[in-house]
Amino acid sequence: MLKKLLYHDLKAEMRFAGMFAGIVFAICVLSGVLKGVADAVDTMPALRYAAEFTMLFGGLAVFAMVVSILIYLLLFYRKNLFKDEGYLMHTLPVTPGRLFWSKVISSYICLLFAFAVAYICVGALCLKLNWGVEVLAELRRDLPQESAGFVAVLLIYLFLLSFAVLIVIFSSITIGNTIQLGARVSVNRDILSVLVYAVIYFIQQIASSLVLLFYFLFRYKNLLGGFSQFASMADNEQVKADFFRDISVILGAAGSVAVLLCVGLSVISIHRLNKKLNMD
Repeated sequence: MLKKLLYHDLKAEMRFAGMFAGIVFAICVLSGVLKGVADAVDTMPALRYAAEFTMLFGGLAVFAMVVSILIYLLLFYRKNLFKDEGYLMHTLPVTPGRLFWSKVISSYICLLFAFAVAYICVGALCLKLNWGVEVLAELRRDLPQESAGFVAVLLIYLFLLSFAVLIVIFSSITIGNTIQLGARVSVNRDILSVLVYAVIYFIQQIASSLVLLFYFLFRYKNLLGGFSQFASMADNEQVKADFFRDISVILGAAGSVAVLLCVGLSVISIHRLNKKLNMD
């Protein structure tokens, strides 16, 4: 049943994402072609200005595509579980856990699709599909040889961060739509979901800050002195490898906090879907 849910969710989400991505890709290809023509013909300033304008428009279109797809995924989750479609979804012979994770997994796949299309579109704009490889190569050249693993840690962190963000937002929507406030209390569930997200974000920031403080106390034995020493390491070529090692450890600690938070939120969300469901 989980496979059928994933197929249904992906089909609905990719219909919107694919249409939007196709339009943005066409815009970026045309912008890239115009840029190539402008580069080949240097005697037409008007063509150069037109190419720069279309590239700016293409870049904004890529950003708008990613943001729009993310917003659509959130609205799809909300509509599919807590609005009219929710009455049908919650009658299916499937556990709340599978309902929740099918939405998370399908949305993450759709979001990765948006990122992949954004990468290709940027490549079409600058007429260089391997631009990301060149950026990583340039970054590796700027880093000390001992800190080469920092790039891999950063990419893994960003890859997992997008998954964690989806879980946090979906959990906020779930908790906001299942909180029992009493028959006499009328509150907009969307506003309540935003407030829940703000509380979760605040808790996450406090937890990450505490982990950071403990790390500096353990690493440098002195909090204020540790911060000063850490900041000075960035400009010191002899200890720059230690600087990036510390950043890698901090990212790992922040990732661990995010994992624990996501596990806890997933358990709470599934429990509330099972016991506290309250649809409009």
